[in-house]
Amino acid sequence: MDDYLDIPSEGSSLDNSSTDSEDDYESDTRYQIDSDDYESDTPYQIEIDDNSEQDAYDQSATNHNNPIWSKKYSSQPALEFDKISGPISSLKTDPLYPSDIYKKFINDSLINTITFNTNLYAQQKNIKYQPTNPTEIRKFLCLHILFGIKTMANYKDYWSSKPEFHDNFVSSIMKVKRFIWLMAHIHINDNILEPSRNDENYDKLYKIRPFIDNIRSSCLKYFLPSKYQAIDEGMIRFKGRIGFRQYMPKKPTKRGFKVWMRCDNSGYMNDFNIYVGKNKEVESNLGYNVVTKFCEGLQNHKIFFDNYFTSYTLMADLKKKGIYASGTLNKNRRYLPIKNMETKLKRDNKLSSKEFRRQIIASELAYWKNVNRDDNIHNDNNYISMQRKNNKPYILPEIRLKNSAHQPQAGTSRRCTFCSTKCLTYFTCLTKAQMPR
Repeated sequence: MDDYLDIPSEGSSLDNSSTDSEDDYESDTRYQIDSDDYESDTPYQIEIDDNSEQDAYDQSATNHNNPIWSKKYSSQPALEFDKISGPISSLKTDPLYPSDIYKKFINDSLINTITFNTNLYAQQKNIKYQPTNPTEIRKFLCLHILFGIKTMANYKDYWSSKPEFHDNFVSSIMKVKRFIWLMAHIHINDNILEPSRNDENYDKLYKIRPFIDNIRSSCLKYFLPSKYQAIDEGMIRFKGRIGFRQYMPKKPTKRGFKVWMRCDNSGYMNDFNIYVGKNKEVESNLGYNVVTKFCEGLQNHKIFFDNYFTSYTLMADLKKKGIYASGTLNKNRRYLPIKNMETKLKRDNKLSSKEFRRQIIASELAYWKNVNRDDNIHNDNNYISMQRKNNKPYILPEIRLKNSAHQPQAGTSRRCTFCSTKCLTYFTCLTKAQMPR
């Protein structure tokens, strides 16, 4: 493996002046700087911009001294990483289904919060209404997950009287009038308690703050960070009108909410923070602040980031805290040596987002349908979890085994409902409600 330059000794004062350049990501040239020796570990390699502008987040107001770089490379032994990492014990079950993970993040506490505040908002409007309940809120969320993978021009088309638009699956879960009412009244926080814009506690994300805090705390709780962590930004697509919507033309998602993230090398998001724009005061050293905030509580970890964050000041400060860092940088950035690298990364993309969402929907809705199942087993609504795999009827293992919603029962010979009118079978499906006690 190629050698890397170590953080140098300190000399005179450092003056890092730079200009703004937020989206410097696309180039064929790659460079790398490490804060310490990585021995046999291969660092991350991220593309950077090769232009004459300096990065906006080069630290300009610091007390660090001017670095003196040596032509000699001196390695230092990395501290051994001996911390427990990975999913906590409750997530190490085999098999682990998508709905098991979903319920850890969209838990009963969050569902109850949404239920309470939705009913509270309806009361505050002083209107006649039918109170919602946790089960209805879970169905409402499942429909939104479904709409993300099965889209129409207008959500009302799922309930359309026109046969080419009508969706039997959606309409069997919730009536359109009830869905429209929930769309207009769904709330996660109490509007009356929201601080004014002039209040020092004003929060641009107040209306969804309980939801964000619940997701973030779950991210931190259920997965302990491993040795390698990456810090970067992502985008949540949003085209509505809001003050802190970002436009990033070089990103696949160009408009929406910008989210700072710290992710594990397995792909898990350990921590995140939604960027709501500049405060009243002039914001400086943003990249430095993002990284140092995410690194609180870490030690002996190895952090990777791109040229948006990399600076001499950041690397030196992380090293003092016992955190190793590796980052790409602009080749013309001040006070930093340049080392050309050509390493490429491979990604391992196992269960698609579409399939993950579909399994959540099937699992969440199967239980409610089975509980209310009548004696007519030929009702199409009773087979919402049925799918075909290799031209054969197939039930998700989670539903068939874990929930005991479908169990075979031997009986007399009869025609198969799904395979063919010519196929005979001795087995029928015995639901939980019908099983002998």
